[in-house]
This record gives sequence, structure tokens and C-alpha cells, in this order.
Amino acid sequence: MTDHFMRQALWATAIYNTGAALAFLFPGSLGALVGLPADAPLLHGVFLALFIQGFGVLYGWLALSERIDRGLVAFSGLMKASVFLLFLTLWITGHAGVLLVLVGIGDLAFAIIFHRWLKASAEPAPA
Repeated sequence: MTDHFMRQALWATAIYNTGAALAFLFPGSLGALVGLPADAPLLHGVFLALFIQGFGVLYGWLALSERIDRGLVAFSGLMKASVFLLFLTLWITGHAGVLLVLVGIGDLAFAIIFHRWLKASAEPAPA
């Protein structure tokens, strides 16, 4: 997997996160499209939107960086996988609808891309 492909994936992830942040910021309209509760406290939605968009900005910064920071990509991949597992767990336990899991598949896909890039771009261990 090339750095060019990874940069494109990082830009796509930045856009994806912007959509997710907007869904949490406006749970009664955009969030309803994926089954978010419309009556969530404003503070919770704003805080989550800020957190999600912060990661989105990070992905854009990584895409623009001369060297893609492997540690940040690894951490981001773990967070993406965690979001998917959270959505899946909420759905299994009856606390979220299947739409949220379907949206979370995007996070899982990006986690897999990040992992594959980390594996493909790893420097061989010294002999």
C-alpha cells in the first residue's frame, strides 16, 4: 500500500469524521438519519462533535504532512476499531439501531486500511 493511497484514505477519513461530528452536533436532524437519540443533552453532543472533528483535523494534517506519523496512525486505527466495536456492542445489547452499526463499518474499514498501511510501510528489522 502506497503513501499516496494512505493520504487519500486520510482525506476520506477527515471528511467521514466531519459528517459524524455534524450528526452528533445536530442529533435531531442529521443524527436521526443514523438513529442517534434526538433528546441527548447538548453538552454531550457538542463534546462528542468536538472530539470527533479533532480527529478529523488530525487526519487532514497527517495527509498533508511530509512524513505520515506511524504512531498517530496506529492510535487512530485503534480508535476507529474501538468505535465500531462500541456501536456493535450497543446494537447487540439493544441500545442502538442497526443503522449505527452500518455507519460504524466505515470506521472499521478505515481501521483496516490504517493497519494494512502500517504493516506494508514497516521498515525491516535490522539483522
